[in-house]
Amino acid sequence: METQSSNPFRRLFEIDVARYVEKKGQFNYLSWPYAVAQLRLTDAQ
Repeated sequence: METQSSNPFRRLFEIDVARYVEKKGQFNYLSWPYAVAQLRLTDAQ
């Protein structure tokens, strides 16, 4: 069983990205480059 610290999804889920959310038309989105950067920083493998 994985602990919280070893679960990459849990670590990514806990990141507060509210200040990086952008609005385009009526949709809110997180920029793809920012999301990929966070993924790579969290999972260095």
